[in-house]
Amino acid sequence: MENKYLQENKWWVSPYNFAEEVTAEFDIPDKVEIHDATLRDGEQTPGVVFRKEDKVRIAQMLDEVGVERIEAGMPAVSDEDFQAIKEISQLGLKARIFTFARALPVDIDKASDKKFYCVFMPSSPSPLTGFTIIVEEKDLTVLDIPMEDAIRIIVSGGLLSS
Repeated sequence: MENKYLQENKWWVSPYNFAEEVTAEFDIPDKVEIHDATLRDGEQTPGVVFRKEDKVRIAQMLDEVGVERIEAGMPAVSDEDFQAIKEISQLGLKARIFTFARALPVDIDKASDKKFYCVFMPSSPSPLTGFTIIVEEKDLTVLDIPMEDAIRIIVSGGLLSS
C-alpha cells in the first residue's frame, strides 16, 4: 500500500496537508514562485561560511532546479561577497538575483549594480527613520517611508533618475 505521507529515507509530509478541514480553504495560485535565501540567510547559521565558488555553484544549482528568485547576499558584508554576487549576476541565470543593503551610502554604492535587484533594509531601529525599498527593474516600491529621506538616498545612490 502506498503511503502518501512518507517516502522512506527521502521525504515526509504532515497528514494535515491532506485534511479536508485544511484543504477546503486552499486558494492555490496558478503559479508559485520560489524565493531562496540560502546564500544570504544560510550563512547566518553558526559555522557556515560560503566561499565565492560555493555561492556561485549553489546559485547555478538553484537556477537549474527552477528557483525564480535568489537572494545572493549583501555586497557590503565583504569584498568576497561583493565579488560572488557580481559573478552570479553575470552568469545569465533565469533566476532573478536579489541583494540586500542597508539604507546607508556605503551599502548603496556596493548595491547599485543594475544587473541585480536590490532590497534596502532599515538602517535604524526607529520606524520614523527606517524604511525598506525594493528596486525591481524599473518599478520602485517604498515601505515605512519618510519619503523625503528615501528619495534623497535613492537618487544620491544613483538608483533612480530624477
